[in-house]
Amino acid sequence: MDIKLEEKSRKMSLKIFLTGLVMISLILIGGLITSLSAISQQNAASSEETRASMQNLSDTMDVLSQKASGLNDIAKVLDEEMSFFRIEADAATV
Repeated sequence: MDIKLEEKSRKMSLKIFLTGLVMISLILIGGLITSLSAISQQNAASSEETRASMQNLSDTMDVLSQKASGLNDIAKVLDEEMSFFRIEADAATV
């Protein structure tokens, strides 16, 4: 009878030990999930910052393009107005 009692005691100890391992595993898994969640949130924030920066860059490029077009128009007008001061090669030989 003592052997059966010892066997039951060992089985009970093993069950308690395994239950402890399961609990520790659950705690570790919970910690990992929390860490992954934090990483995911950081990635989302970083992606949003990148998107905002790219939008800002796109807006800046649009403004620069408009300004460059305006400068091109001014250069054409200036070129036309400066032609008044040009001396033709044929007129110089006269």
